[in-house]
Amino acid sequence: MKVHLILFKKFTVLFNYYLIIILIIILIIILIIILIINIYIYIYIYIMESHHNAFEKLLRILKNIPIIYYIIIFIIIMCLHFYINNGLLFLNKIGCKKKSNKNMELDDNDILFENVLVRLKYKDLLKILGEPTLIENKSDYTTESVTWKLDLETENFKYGKYNGLDYIRLNSYVARKNHPIPAPVFVIVGKYINVPEHLYGPLKYASPTINIEQIAIPKKHNIHYEKTGEKTVSLVTGSCASVTISSITIRFVEDMIKEYENNINVTMELHKKFRKEYNLRVLSYLCGKGLQNKIPWFSPENFNEPEIYNSGSDKCNIFTNEIRPNSIVDDTEEVSKIIKSIDNTISKNHLSRDDIKNLLGSASKKNKKIGGSCKKHTLKEECDNSSDCHWDNECNKKICHNAKDKDTCESDDVYASKCYWDNMDKNNKCKHRPS
Repeated sequence: MKVHLILFKKFTVLFNYYLIIILIIILIIILIIILIINIYIYIYIYIMESHHNAFEKLLRILKNIPIIYYIIIFIIIMCLHFYINNGLLFLNKIGCKKKSNKNMELDDNDILFENVLVRLKYKDLLKILGEPTLIENKSDYTTESVTWKLDLETENFKYGKYNGLDYIRLNSYVARKNHPIPAPVFVIVGKYINVPEHLYGPLKYASPTINIEQIAIPKKHNIHYEKTGEKTVSLVTGSCASVTISSITIRFVEDMIKEYENNINVTMELHKKFRKEYNLRVLSYLCGKGLQNKIPWFSPENFNEPEIYNSGSDKCNIFTNEIRPNSIVDDTEEVSKIIKSIDNTISKNHLSRDDIKNLLGSASKKNKKIGGSCKKHTLKEECDNSSDCHWDNECNKKICHNAKDKDTCESDDVYASKCYWDNMDKNNKCKHRPS
């Protein structure tokens, strides 16, 4: 497996640097032993065979010690000083990680997310934001999370540093949310906002993906809270599988605060109203309606995400007047009509209702799998059931399997936006990016 090769590479790098340090230490010990033996010899000769006083004997010893030994002593002292003061920093910067640069080829072998969704999102954010400020790794060298945020103790704290956001985090653990559409959750983004305490309940009820951190905030606000008990800002985070949906969540919080900050009459009806509004905003984006509530501090383009996205969910039917017809397999009335229409032409071995359902069901499945244009599928589930089609904002014909090497897969204009080279797959295949 590729993951094992990457882990072995990381272990080899660490082992090589520690081996160098061990060899240097052994060399220093040998030099110290040689130095001590030689000094002892000089001391013995000059003390035992000389009749001068102690101070003169010491001067003669120092003068007669070869200069090479003074150089060795200096090197030993400098090595010890360097290791004590900078050794760990040196290892972290050179041995354990490679500094990335937006203008250089990026090497993300030091960040190892096992989930493909998280791994691809990390690659995108690395190119946009640069190296994360915080990396959490597990004992098996896989990555737990990466975070982009400023040091909270910074005096001149710059709000909105990350394309309008204050906090961006990727988790290796992909959780799941329930509404408005069941979806993965691993992207967490945040902004520092003043949140009235009486709205904590309705906001949290609106979605479990909304969280309000009141202590881990910029230092001056934290000190103000300590002295006065007044909470001037909180870190409000939204989470989903994209920066855009998480930002829609934060904008929802801002709008609800603006509308209800003076309404302290918090009822269960208000809680339900918040949830309904949250669901509507997120569904609007997921069903191809774009950003219905404009976000002045955010643009999806800054994160290489689409401004208009269609998830293909059947829940998008709430935005149309169309009612999806029932499948003929499940329509009892239609099946009954078919039975009546053939009763007069079949003298024996009459087809039962179950026979016709099975027959039509098999035909329906066959039509899904074979032939036809991908564009005819309007729902993601229908699209994915076709072996030749792939859902990406709409149903398109699969193309990534045509790219046979990494350069073509990730660099060619045709493939780069839709495909990725899966180096975690032992067969090294070009695959479609997950929708």
